[in-house]
Amino acid sequence: MRLFFLKSGRFRHLMAMVENASLTVDGLRWPPQCCVPAFLYAAIIELGIPFDKPEQLPAMLGVRVVRNEANPFGLLTAETTESAGISAASAAKAIEIFLRNNATTLRFRHIRLCEITLGLCEDVLREALRRKVIVGIGVDYSILSGQQSGERPLHVFRVSSIEQSTLTLFDDSGECEPRVIDVSWDAAEHATVAADDGLWLIGSVPSLQLPYTLPYPEDD
Repeated sequence: MRLFFLKSGRFRHLMAMVENASLTVDGLRWPPQCCVPAFLYAAIIELGIPFDKPEQLPAMLGVRVVRNEANPFGLLTAETTESAGISAASAAKAIEIFLRNNATTLRFRHIRLCEITLGLCEDVLREALRRKVIVGIGVDYSILSGQQSGERPLHVFRVSSIEQSTLTLFDDSGECEPRVIDVSWDAAEHATVAADDGLWLIGSVPSLQLPYTLPYPEDD
């Protein structure tokens, strides 16, 4: 099953989308289904990694857009929403390759919430942010927004902060309106579990060796 196929025309009743494409970092407009490359680009910019061709990231990661959707980057197309976007497993491999080739000290880790010991997910998130790891969270947006439709519009937000169990989430792709939202940890956790997803982490190897998680391998 492909996990990240946001946002096809069938989901526009859930979110106000910028017409034809979305505006984000440095004035770049991302096509639909590009929340993952948008998150990656925001992360490397924040971590000081130079990369001057962000429009190449969706193709490098293998993102597909739904046929007849905005496609300014000439990406491969998909016939259905289920086959558009990119799966979490494919994204993890592609992001890791990208970071090894372009940011040799950084690595990527994807941790599903169900893999965290004793359900201490909020503790892991807090510790990752304390270590200056760039943290994304994969959610079922229909549940997070309270506008359930029978579909599963899945999306990655970047976690800007957590204060007193309230998360500030930022949509780097510009597909959601508003782009900045505050939600309780309980609401975010519920939407993440519904998506069978978790935390998307970019940082150094030591910073990704987080408590209550499986060991993260050292580089060879």
